[in-house]
Amino acid sequence: KPKDVEVPKAEKKKYNFTDNWEKHYYAGKPRDEDYMEGFQERLSSKEAIPDKAKKAIETAVYIFGGDKDKNGKRYSADRLRKDLQNIGRVESQYIHKDSIGGGPEKGYWQVRPSTARDALKNAKKHFGKRFNEKFAKHGGYAGLVDRTLKELSALMRKDDELAAAFAAVQVIRTFDQE
Repeated sequence: KPKDVEVPKAEKKKYNFTDNWEKHYYAGKPRDEDYMEGFQERLSSKEAIPDKAKKAIETAVYIFGGDKDKNGKRYSADRLRKDLQNIGRVESQYIHKDSIGGGPEKGYWQVRPSTARDALKNAKKHFGKRFNEKFAKHGGYAGLVDRTLKELSALMRKDDELAAAFAAVQVIRTFDQE
């Protein structure tokens, strides 16, 4: 079974998940002290990640681990794994696949269908052979690129691996590594 991994020690000094998440992933209302206290509690939770979510994370890491980030630097598989684990903890606590606030976000990683579409349209280089093989049931990249927001939403709601894949692309495209 895939294991939860720690961010390698060399990365811990420079890397702050909270800053990256706030700056590049979180799209909700402005955060106050109560919200951030809850955020830290969710982030530090020791609750086990469900097996289906672990499998989805491992699929995303297999497909995108080592891809180049926005600055042309390789995004390590270990780092991507930890980021996806953390995002699932803070966004949904691995409980909710629909936005609690009624928004369009889907999956444990609360990906907006518009974010998925943007990745498909503007980050084609990330959707290669491994993505196409894994998501052949959806037609691979070619079968997803022209889907409507409603269709992407429904697919991410049902397919944990696809939701994790879109979250992974968002992380690689936006997160700062240093």
